[in-house]
Amino acid sequence: VLIFIPATAIAKISSPIIAHEFKLKRIVEIDKIYKKSSTNQLLLGGLIFILLMVNIDSFFELQRPEYKAGKFVLILLGGARVITMLFGVAGPIIHISKFYRFDTITSIILAFVTYLTNYIMIPIYGMEGAAFATMVSLSLFYCVRYVFIKKKIGIQPFTRNTLVVALILAGTFILGTYLPKIGNIYLDTMYRSIIVTSFMGGLTIYFEVSEEINRLFRKSLKKIGV
Repeated sequence: VLIFIPATAIAKISSPIIAHEFKLKRIVEIDKIYKKSSTNQLLLGGLIFILLMVNIDSFFELQRPEYKAGKFVLILLGGARVITMLFGVAGPIIHISKFYRFDTITSIILAFVTYLTNYIMIPIYGMEGAAFATMVSLSLFYCVRYVFIKKKIGIQPFTRNTLVVALILAGTFILGTYLPKIGNIYLDTMYRSIIVTSFMGGLTIYFEVSEEINRLFRKSLKKIGV
């Protein structure tokens, strides 16, 4: 839920704009929104996921010992959310377009695929199987949406920045993983989070992968007189 918060916020902001552009039949503008949403969702969702991953041991230290059995489940479900955020505002685009009925069809298919994958995976891998089944189902669901939008509307969410963001996320995760541990879990969590966020924020601004984030950064500098 925490990882998906940025996607929910972006969808709410984008939906009325997408509806307006559809009314004017400006597909080029919708394509821009689609691409920007993919980049920003991947950045924000990816950052939250990485913060969770590099602090996961500290997180479970605060829980009862039996909760540690869910560590891999948390990783799979978090990864599934990041994958879905990669596809941007695919949902609102389908909902608002004349192909809105397709969303109902794919939702029914998603329910069936989820049931089938759970039926197969849970007896073999238990709760990890359920998490993996969820990841597979959601990934297929959003891939189908991606193909449909590309075929029917002629737009897709990926750009060069998608690859750059993926590399930034990978580098940030590696950095966070290899940071030395501090004995106190609260201090450890704090220093890891600060370094990871600063490192990723710096790369994001340097490579200018998000126009919105760079704009906010420039505004912040002006406010403090830099």
